[in-house]
Amino acid sequence: MPDLYKSLCYCTNLRRSANFISDFYDSAFKKIGITVSQYYLLTNLAVLKSTNITNWAKRVGLERSTMVRNINLLISKNLVESTEGHGKVFKLSSKGKEILIIANLFGKKFKIK
Repeated sequence: MPDLYKSLCYCTNLRRSANFISDFYDSAFKKIGITVSQYYLLTNLAVLKSTNITNWAKRVGLERSTMVRNINLLISKNLVESTEGHGKVFKLSSKGKEILIIANLFGKKFKIK
């Protein structure tokens, strides 16, 4: 790790390391048009199969208003689609499933052994 990331504070080192790793994956995922944050949302939606905003937000630890902004972006990229039920219900689109498969291949490529 570069000298920039060395500190006597464990919390600072942890936060800087997490940012470094996020930047690394953002760079890799840029090739397929998503960020590491979007990957996180998509993988959780894949586990849930379909869900409403409230349940999805609870699972990923985000405020509902933050989820609305993120979901709108995912919908505009055609990665997620909504259906009407008891409120809006979200699920991965076909493109979202394909992007997730490709992103998971990147993850395997970078896996530390």
